[in-house]
Amino acid sequence: CIQGPLSRQTSRIMDDAIGHPVDENTPMTDRKDTEMERLSSYEDGDVLQNVYRMLQYPTFFFAHVSVGVFVILVYVWMGYYNRESDKYSGFDWDDVNKVFNYHPVFMSVGFGFCTTQAILSFGWPLSSHGVKKVMHVVWHTMAWIFAAVGLKAVWKFHNENGITNLYSTHSWTGIFTIILYGIQYLMGLSYMLPTNILSIKARTIMMPFHRFIGGFAFAFAVCTMAMGIVEKMAFNGTGGNLGSEFRITAACICALWAWALSVSAYLMIRHSRK
Repeated sequence: CIQGPLSRQTSRIMDDAIGHPVDENTPMTDRKDTEMERLSSYEDGDVLQNVYRMLQYPTFFFAHVSVGVFVILVYVWMGYYNRESDKYSGFDWDDVNKVFNYHPVFMSVGFGFCTTQAILSFGWPLSSHGVKKVMHVVWHTMAWIFAAVGLKAVWKFHNENGITNLYSTHSWTGIFTIILYGIQYLMGLSYMLPTNILSIKARTIMMPFHRFIGGFAFAFAVCTMAMGIVEKMAFNGTGGNLGSEFRITAACICALWAWALSVSAYLMIRHSRK
């Protein structure tokens, strides 16, 4: 195929349009095939980006709803259905049978609701980056406060009932989660330092580690909560032949996984968008 000035000019226009140089010695038919393949790949990428854009806010909304439902279900379980007995259901800091009930509620509020707000704080569309950054830190700080009360409750329950502390897999998974969360929290606080103390280059290097440890801590928090629910069900002897407690515990597990999946889906979509 003989290429004149007009075909060369057309080739250069196509190069500029798709952003890739085309060898002028390539036959015109092969060149058209190559250009069509490249344009097709870009179209596929645009379709994927449109799907991400379409799903970003529904997953953002569903993550907030699902974690709220999870916290409410845990509260209802501990407040009204624990062992299906008034002796053990409800909340009383001075009652050795009821003080434990603060533990799952406060832990789910702290490492569930507050942590979710912190993770998703950068997704709010009408706030500046500085405001989102402050919200991120404030919500994580609130998570620590609620978690501290939850830990105090379970320690008080164990000590007053002669139960050994940190004896279960749930306990040690929780301790490891708290350690990861602490590392993540301190790394996040360092970003509040001025740039003459923590340089832009240092922040850039730290960010992948900050995100990785944050994701790992979130995954461990979800697993720890699931293990805690299963452990409490075992202690209570929860089952289909023992009344209706198993229904709310099943609902708690479903809400827990819905929350975990929606947060994970939102983060994947957010970081995949260009």
